[in-house]
Amino acid sequence: MSVFSDLTFGELTLHRWAVELPLRFRLPAGFVAMPADGGVQVWWMSEEDRAAVERDDSISPRDGFFSVTLSLNVGYDRTRDVFFGGGEGDGDETTMAAQYARAGVEDVVVERYDANGIPVLFVEGRQGDRRIASCYLATLIETNAIFLFYSHPTPFREIDGERWMAMKQAILSSGPAARITR
Repeated sequence: MSVFSDLTFGELTLHRWAVELPLRFRLPAGFVAMPADGGVQVWWMSEEDRAAVERDDSISPRDGFFSVTLSLNVGYDRTRDVFFGGGEGDGDETTMAAQYARAGVEDVVVERYDANGIPVLFVEGRQGDRRIASCYLATLIETNAIFLFYSHPTPFREIDGERWMAMKQAILSSGPAARITR
């Protein structure tokens, strides 16, 4: 079993955001932050991968990484209490599974929760040898949403599943979580 470290939203984002979400996040122990130049995106990866990427930014981390940034294609509508966007037809969270399936993603699962008062949307699936492991978090500021995902090396390993499940469980255990079914 892997060892993990818990972080606040501020710690996860290196305090680059003007918002503090009351959620917890869980990363593999030993993962370090690598902020994007001049932006709000932060990658979390092993120290070895960070050193390699700093030497040559055209390579991908070998041991997988987490990324957190502002979503450019999905937002959250407080009035309707729904995530929207995500691609073709720009539907909402009730149509996202079909949108991903049309894009070639198989076994798509879209789950909506409210975790400690924050709307959270998980999107998971499989596309060939790649697993989709992503999450959208409503900031409750206008329609802004945060995009968090895990990218694994190929092939997908058991440790990659453990890492994503640890992150997901940390978010959901941040406070009262109730699954919303539509």
